[in-house]
Amino acid sequence: MTRSRGPLEQSSLFDLELDSAETVDETSEAEEWVDAAEADTLSTSAAIEEAVGPFRASGVSLLYAACVDGTVNLAVLLVAVVGLRLLQVPVGLGALPGLALMILVFSFFYFVIPLAFWGNTLGMRLAGLISRGDEGQALSLGQAFSRWLGALITVACATLPLLLLVTERSLADRLSASTTWERPPQAG
Repeated sequence: MTRSRGPLEQSSLFDLELDSAETVDETSEAEEWVDAAEADTLSTSAAIEEAVGPFRASGVSLLYAACVDGTVNLAVLLVAVVGLRLLQVPVGLGALPGLALMILVFSFFYFVIPLAFWGNTLGMRLAGLISRGDEGQALSLGQAFSRWLGALITVACATLPLLLLVTERSLADRLSASTTWERPPQAG
C-alpha cells in the first residue's frame, strides 16, 4: 500500500515545491537585510572609534606597555644566561653576539606575530592598548615588522625617538603607518 504525500512532504531533497510567493518573500527579505547592512556601514573614523575606542594611547599607557614588553625580553635573556651557566658554558664577551642574535630573534617573534594577528603584544594587552592601521584595519605583517623596527631603533637610540610622543605618534607608529589606541572598557 502506498501512502500519498501531503503538500509539504517530500521524498527527496529536490521534490519540495514552493509557491512562487514564498520565494519572492524570502528574496525581498534577503535584499532588505543587505540594504540594512550597507546602511549600517560606518565611516573610517567612526569604525575605529567603535572598534577600539575614541582615544589615542596616552604616554603613560605606552610607557607601561614598553616596560612590560622590555621585562619579558630581559627575562628571556636572563633565562638564556642562567641556562648557559648551568651547562657550564663560559659567558663572556665571546657569548655576546650569540645572545644578541637570540634576543633579536625572540623579540622579532614576540612583537611581529602578536601585532599582526591580534594587534597587541602582552604589554599592550595589559595596558589596554591596540594597534591599528591609519584607516582602522588590522596590521599587516609588513606593518608589524615596521613597528618592530621602530621599537629597535628607539631602544638603540637610547629612547630619543620617544620625543616624537609629544606629537602623539611614536617612531613605530610613523614607520608602520599605524596608530595605537586605548581599548574601550569591556561591558559586563
